[in-house]
Amino acid sequence: MTTTPSKEALVIILDVSSSMKHQSQTSVEDAKKAVLMLVQNKMLYCKSDEVGLVLMGTRETKNPLHAEFKQGYNNISVMHDVDVPNMEFFKAINNIQCEGQEADLMDAIVVATDQIHRRVGAKKYAKRIFLVTDAGNEVKNKSDLKTVLTAIQRHGITLFVIGLDFQDDPDETGEDEDEWETDTIKRSNERVLYFLTKQVGGLVIPVHSALQTLATLRSRTILQRTVFRDTLSIADSVHIPIWGYLKTQAVTMPSLKKSSGKAKEAGVDGENAVRMERTYFSVDDPDEEVDPDKKIKAYQYGKSWVPFSKVDVEVLKFTSQRGMKLIGFASADKIHRDHFMGSCYCFIPAPGDEYAARALSALVHAMYEMQRVAIVRYVRCRNAQPMLAVLHPCIKTDTEFFYMNYLPFSEDLRHFQFRSFDSVKNSQISNEQFAAAEHLITKMNLMKADMTETDEDGEGTEALKPKNVFNPVVQHFYQGIRHRALHPDEPLPALDQSIASYSLPWQENGILRDLLSSCEPALQAIREQFPITPADTGTGKEKKKYWFAGDNTAINLESYAQAEKPLFDEEFEPAVKKHKGNYFDSNDPHSLNTSSLNTSSAHHTNKPSVDILSNKISTVGTVNPVKDFNDMFNRRDEDLVDKAIAEMQAVIRQLLRDSIGNQLYQKAADCIVALRAGCIREEESEQYNGFLRNLKQIHSVGRRSEFWDQYIKAKDITLIHQAEAGDTDVTPSQAQKFLVEDEAPMRQPSMERPEADVDDILDELE
Repeated sequence: MTTTPSKEALVIILDVSSSMKHQSQTSVEDAKKAVLMLVQNKMLYCKSDEVGLVLMGTRETKNPLHAEFKQGYNNISVMHDVDVPNMEFFKAINNIQCEGQEADLMDAIVVATDQIHRRVGAKKYAKRIFLVTDAGNEVKNKSDLKTVLTAIQRHGITLFVIGLDFQDDPDETGEDEDEWETDTIKRSNERVLYFLTKQVGGLVIPVHSALQTLATLRSRTILQRTVFRDTLSIADSVHIPIWGYLKTQAVTMPSLKKSSGKAKEAGVDGENAVRMERTYFSVDDPDEEVDPDKKIKAYQYGKSWVPFSKVDVEVLKFTSQRGMKLIGFASADKIHRDHFMGSCYCFIPAPGDEYAARALSALVHAMYEMQRVAIVRYVRCRNAQPMLAVLHPCIKTDTEFFYMNYLPFSEDLRHFQFRSFDSVKNSQISNEQFAAAEHLITKMNLMKADMTETDEDGEGTEALKPKNVFNPVVQHFYQGIRHRALHPDEPLPALDQSIASYSLPWQENGILRDLLSSCEPALQAIREQFPITPADTGTGKEKKKYWFAGDNTAINLESYAQAEKPLFDEEFEPAVKKHKGNYFDSNDPHSLNTSSLNTSSAHHTNKPSVDILSNKISTVGTVNPVKDFNDMFNRRDEDLVDKAIAEMQAVIRQLLRDSIGNQLYQKAADCIVALRAGCIREEESEQYNGFLRNLKQIHSVGRRSEFWDQYIKAKDITLIHQAEAGDTDVTPSQAQKFLVEDEAPMRQPSMERPEADVDDILDELE
């Protein structure tokens, strides 16, 4: 299999002869700009490639062939040998001037070919020559054309010509050979260059087209190298040889090295790079230097550090053998795209292996037809970490292969919980709101947003294709480097127009500007159908955050599809009855009831309320109910919202029942405030409002009326209304009237008080 060379040797021939001197200043500057852009693209995107520069038409003659043969190849100078370009070479190009001497095009091409041969020899390099010229000087050695062509072909060199004021290719214009006799020197030379480039697989490019192409945004050249060469093991006796290639990978910002500004100001030659040297000293004796070989690694375990010697570190390493082993198959719709990790790879059968090609093709087609994916264990190289991966079959016109993505292990997953849309009923969204949203989606369709290119029906084509959209941060960084290299004292330029056209919303002549302009009516309809107004806090300041609200993280799950329970009828305390007898002992991590120590007790339970390892609260206790409630609300590994609300309501009722006088009234009021804040946050307003209405019916009159009047009504703890949450029908005025209007008293259901509860409350009062 032919492999792509990893490096390129490029020689640029710049014409500075008499004909170029008679060109306009703009044409000469364009020629120099083309050379600059060729070099800078190599420096930025292909840092291992090597570039040489040959000047044709100089006053002096400076090239190895002239020095060797003592004649010929006159007025041709090698300004830079084929090597990795540096800043000195890049800056020197700006100072090149047309010297106006006669020189032969063929001689310049021969010198450039010799430069490549001397540097590369038999090494595997891609080889190219770029000739930047107006072809205005007479080619005196036309008889050498065949020899030059043979030399270029023998060395595998491709010739490209960037022409100034070139006419069209004579083969394309259909010129007769009779017209050749009347050709000017320039036109005759153009014919020669057109012929040469076709014979060696090159092109003749007008200078303005070359500049436009070179200025086009591009990414770094990535060599097609395999990352895996082994087998796909389906069973002990079935192994398919495969090769793997990297398909996608996130590009990082180029690394910057430190340079000494003081050394540069002092005129010190060189790069003035800053090198870091580390010296270790003893903790016990700061003056004693420690040999780096005497260091030992240690890992933190709690507050302690556990030392590991080099031998221990080697033992800790996981050993594995390179390979890919099939674990099994799964339905394609069961593998979620949000589980894909890292880069994407593609795997093909080993080139030249007919058995591998047939076997992999059969497997790919079978999986594609059955809509299955393969789950594999993948080890990239020896002793690398084994990875869980998924293989997706892909069939194209001329090949079949697999795409591979990494899958997460349990430790890689993040079990976050987010607010559910269950509280937003379909009945709350009008047909007009649905229509406005659909219209916005239709108008912002990227598949027809690019009007610079149209299809057969005159409609736009797909906009923002990934292959045409470059990272604006990386490209602007490269742009700044180019500018600073040539103009070190000038400020950095603004964002390039080609980048801004798709990265800034309202950039002139940008794709996003046209798209947003066309959908402005749809956006206006969204504003009208979904009005958003800032909440008036009355103070003009940010809403006060209470400590009991935790970190205000909106936590909710989609598990609210539980059967609705009548919470406020005669059997309004099912949670209390469920936990009767052990509510303040086994389910409360903060309280201790000696009666629960009796293992024969009917109320004894083994179910813990706290995860011993993680100290996660799973029950609202009576000692610190607000903290328990908020901890349960903030749990990310399990949905405890409904449970926390029910248990907080039960605790509030328990505190009111067991309060001696007004001893526990303030604690109960704090619990109600915390319950209210939590229900607003999780959009559970109806649970809170129903509970508060029931509480008012029971305690607004009678022996606990003091609690309602002084701790609820006086502190304006009312219903949750529409200004605070969107899941309630209670208006602010109704919420205010709720505290003023009297309720018909409701007979409190009789409940036997557990002895354990009395002990718990008395323990707290002490």
